[in-house]
Amino acid sequence: QQVIANVASQTVEEQEPSDQVETLNQNSVSTIATPENTPGSQQVGPHNVPQTASEQGLIVNDSASEIPVNKEVEDTIETPTENVSSEANDSLTQSSQNEEDKSGIHTEKELVQAAPTEFNEGKNEVGQTDAIENTFEEVELPVDVETEIADAIGDNSLEWNLASISKSDGVNFEVVRQLEHDPKAFTQGLTYANGVLYESTGLYGGQSSIRKLDPQNGKVLEVVNMEAQYFGEGMTYYDGKLIQITWQERVGFVYNADNLEEPPTQFDYDTTNGEGWGITYNSAKNELIVTDGTNFLHFWDPDELGQNKRKVPVVRQNGSDALKLNELEFWRGRVIANVWYEDVILVINPETGVVEKEYDFETLWPSQDRTKDADCLNGISISEDPDVLYVTGKQWDRMFLIRLLA
Repeated sequence: QQVIANVASQTVEEQEPSDQVETLNQNSVSTIATPENTPGSQQVGPHNVPQTASEQGLIVNDSASEIPVNKEVEDTIETPTENVSSEANDSLTQSSQNEEDKSGIHTEKELVQAAPTEFNEGKNEVGQTDAIENTFEEVELPVDVETEIADAIGDNSLEWNLASISKSDGVNFEVVRQLEHDPKAFTQGLTYANGVLYESTGLYGGQSSIRKLDPQNGKVLEVVNMEAQYFGEGMTYYDGKLIQITWQERVGFVYNADNLEEPPTQFDYDTTNGEGWGITYNSAKNELIVTDGTNFLHFWDPDELGQNKRKVPVVRQNGSDALKLNELEFWRGRVIANVWYEDVILVINPETGVVEKEYDFETLWPSQDRTKDADCLNGISISEDPDVLYVTGKQWDRMFLIRLLA
């Protein structure tokens, strides 16, 4: 009996924590980070014809995919440290100085008990958590691996961001549903928030307005007309408010989105040419993005309306300046833009100004089939479905829910 007791004591004393730590680290978890209008009399630049091919950039999603925790390590993490005696701690510390290989004498229970003690150091009840986190590594994955991960988690935007689209590719959208639209509405801005579709319309003489529409059928629910001297332009939703700009007045308005009858506040602004055409909001960077009919995107701080933080020139796929940028939307990390008097939707990288995709919309409602007063394609907005957009045009009698295909 005495011999057996001595052997058992020696077994405890000869455990080597460094071996145990190495074993645990080999089974620890790694996290892989996966890469997401103006009246016809106005003269603005030449008509641009896109080229037939484009180079496509890559968006890496902010979200990360985690590999499930190894069962052996998970059990180790859940093991409390109270069962480890101070004598065992002292023994483990002393035996770690021994360079001989004694891994063969460690039982599974001894490894489980020893590992928390080695990592604890009084930081938390389960001390090894911090240590395991320190073993995480970020790995830049090949595109095909990113796509597989995106498919697994149902991320439709990644495939779209990777796709290269040009006008020469033909029709790359599908109509989900057609809705009605007020044919007298000279659409300059369209934006969706909290179950309501809002519209900003233009023209002088009191014809400009701000409206609430039924997002299910496009019917007008409420209209608030602007004063006769203002020509309404783009509009976007921000923090319970609607921010609207005007064409040449260099004045913007801020409305209470829940009460359009409440008098709006005003602000002054300036752009490259002093005009306002389109506006949208990037919530990820808390920035408003504005167009003025030139090839520039202007960036504003919502807390300092009208003050240009910076501006970025936009270049189309054929290398020409993207002139006449009109109504805007921010979607999937990109600026989606209408172009005045061109049935096209551009997808713009807001950081570089590069047009990554050009969608041909000539077949949505062909110009030869439009009613007499129907003007150009203008008006684009997100919807309650993250993969579906609203689009319409100036004085169109119809509006569409569409998908941009990849």
